Amino acid sequence: MSRAKVHLGMPYVLWARVIGKGSFLLYDYNRQVLNQGYVTSGWYKINGAYADYVGEHVYSFISAGMNSNNLSIVVDSGSYPTSFSLTGQVLDRNGQGMPGVKVTVSNNDGGRFSTATGSGGYYAIDVATGVYHVNAEAPGYVFTQSLVQATNGVVTAARPVVGTPAGSAPSSVWQ
Repeated sequence: MSRAKVHLGMPYVLWARVIGKGSFLLYDYNRQVLNQGYVTSGWYKINGAYADYVGEHVYSFISAGMNSNNLSIVVDSGSYPTSFSLTGQVLDRNGQGMPGVKVTVSNNDGGRFSTATGSGGYYAIDVATGVYHVNAEAPGYVFTQSLVQATNGVVTAARPVVGTPAGSAPSSVWQ
């Protein structure tokens, strides 16, 4: 088994070497996270992985009927606060944390919870298991939104919400 370490709230890339031809299935523990269909031999770069909770991800893939070795990604808390169930960060378009921003998380069941970012633009809030929309508000800024699946028993990190001064072009920081 190969091991790597990453901080909570950070995107990362997986690489897979395929020998043979056939379907490509990627698993995180026993949960299928990718079905590529037909692939040929070679190296494949898999973008879009995200350290969304503190703990361990164990990746494996099956291609052309062959199982891979496991890859363990251990996620530590980094700079995120971990005393609540949902955490995240609000960034400006240059990737700097924005303190004092109002953050609201809401779900389709009518749950709505608010807090403010502290130093470094981090926020944390306790929520029940479910899917939440994360929105931010600050005078003179327009923000991207984030969608996060919170899970009981682990600290879950939402993807960063990015603020752009009103009237300027949106940013692609962390998206």
